[in-house]
Amino acid sequence: MKRIITFFLITIIILGGISAGAWFWYKNATDNPMTDGAAETVITVRENEGLYSLLGRLEEEGKLRSAEAARIYYRLSDKDLGIKPGRHIVKAGGNLQDLLEALKSGDRDERTVSIPEGFNIGQMGEAFEKAGIFKKEDFIKAVKEFPLPSYVKKVEGRRYAMEGFLKPDTYIFRIGTDPSEAIKIMSDAFRTSFEADLKDLGMELPEDKWDETVIKASMIERETATEDEMPIVASVIENRLSEHMPLQIDATILYAVNDPHREITMDDILLDNPYNTYYTDALPIGPICSPSSSSIKAALKPEKTDYIFYVLNPKTGRHYFTKDYDDFMVKRDDYMGYSTVPAASTPDRNTSQASVPSPSTSKPGYSSNTLKEDKDRIIFPKLSVPDNFMKIKNHEKADEIKTKSNTESSNGNKTGDTNNSVPGNKQKDDMRITFPRLSVPQFKRN
Repeated sequence: MKRIITFFLITIIILGGISAGAWFWYKNATDNPMTDGAAETVITVRENEGLYSLLGRLEEEGKLRSAEAARIYYRLSDKDLGIKPGRHIVKAGGNLQDLLEALKSGDRDERTVSIPEGFNIGQMGEAFEKAGIFKKEDFIKAVKEFPLPSYVKKVEGRRYAMEGFLKPDTYIFRIGTDPSEAIKIMSDAFRTSFEADLKDLGMELPEDKWDETVIKASMIERETATEDEMPIVASVIENRLSEHMPLQIDATILYAVNDPHREITMDDILLDNPYNTYYTDALPIGPICSPSSSSIKAALKPEKTDYIFYVLNPKTGRHYFTKDYDDFMVKRDDYMGYSTVPAASTPDRNTSQASVPSPSTSKPGYSSNTLKEDKDRIIFPKLSVPDNFMKIKNHEKADEIKTKSNTESSNGNKTGDTNNSVPGNKQKDDMRITFPRLSVPQFKRN
């Protein structure tokens, strides 16, 4: 009997010892799972790698004390065991719960980059470089070498064939991502979005028409910040094109000179460039930015209007649309606080190179005209930019206009008063540049 009792006691002691040892082992393996718990542990999760297979690999690599203990812990924890590929860091002294949270968190090598609607490819490259994903120059090189989708036309003279065809959005890429991979993702996103826009409108559009639509949408994107105005701006573009009128969109000049923030000068307006819509009476040679879905829908389905002009109200950030030039000028002067002034003799146009003032709006980057007119001329105050200057294709034409204006002035100025002070009208400056009265002063987003 004593032997039986002794056997049971020994068994209990052994089992107790085993249990205590097992508990100590389990406790240590779960509270201090990493072999070097005093320091951070870097763990790289491979694509499509599950938690349990990762635990086995970490044990083999000498980073984890016990894969089995970790598996038991996670089975008993009833937690979501989904993990994300990429590089993760487990903090020093972390337990199995800390390990799981680290593996479920975002990749430490991932970076978020936001590409706003209206960005061009150069600005995209700057955003990627600022986010630390890759350098701008590598992005530009990859854009130039990227195989063109079937709906993108290869047009000689375009700065970037893929301009306008990379969807603006917020993306997550790993540091060191190949730029061509990022471009492919953005290009595919554009196609998906464009097809969704067509579906929303109940439209079908041949791929050879996508290019023209994106060109128009890119200008709409840069012209107004207000979504409900976009179809109306689109109608103005269509009406101008049908009348063979220059679009005169400032943003096309800024794209032509490759500087979205500069202040436009007379030389910029006279620039012989296929993107400059003051110089050409057609669409620019290509898109000038990546448009939003709203701009694309507006280009696909413009409002039916007879509007030819619009002017920005700097107080509201909204535009006034009209088909009448005189109505436009009155409203423009009202918004800008100007009064009609008579013409003066014309100085050398090269003396007028200063910038256009930029009123505050709901969306930054707008510029306004500082134009005056009489019955026969538009008069530009000294040191201002003539944003509504109709195209002058060479300096000979400008000289011809200047000579004619000087002749009229010397003959008593039959078409305007040469007096520099007019009762009831505040003069901006005594020196002005005069051009024949033309149309389409607009207020646009820089």
